[in-house]
Amino acid sequence: MPNINLQEFWEDHSVVTNEMVDSLKKRCGLQPYEGLMIVKNSNHMKTFHTNIPENMVAWLIVDRRLGNMSGYYLHDDNILYTDPFGNTCVRKKDM
Repeated sequence: MPNINLQEFWEDHSVVTNEMVDSLKKRCGLQPYEGLMIVKNSNHMKTFHTNIPENMVAWLIVDRRLGNMSGYYLHDDNILYTDPFGNTCVRKKDM
C-alpha cells in the first residue's frame, strides 16, 4: 500500500481506494462486515479523557450488519489505532 495519510484523504476515493481500505481492514484483523470511521481527538478526549496516542490516528470499528444506526458509542472494544499510513494496528482494548 502506498504511503498515504489515510485519514487525511479518507473521503477522497480517487486517493484512498476500496482496495486500500480492504488491505487496511485485513491487516488489522477486521471482519468483512466491519467498517471504519474517523475518530477525532476531541471525541476521544470526551470518552477516554486522554488524547489519541502520539503518532497514531484513531478509528471507530462499525458493525455494518446493524443497518442504519444514527449513533455510535466509543468504548475500548471498538477503537482501533493505526499510524497515519495504516501500517501498525492496535486495538485500544489490547493496549
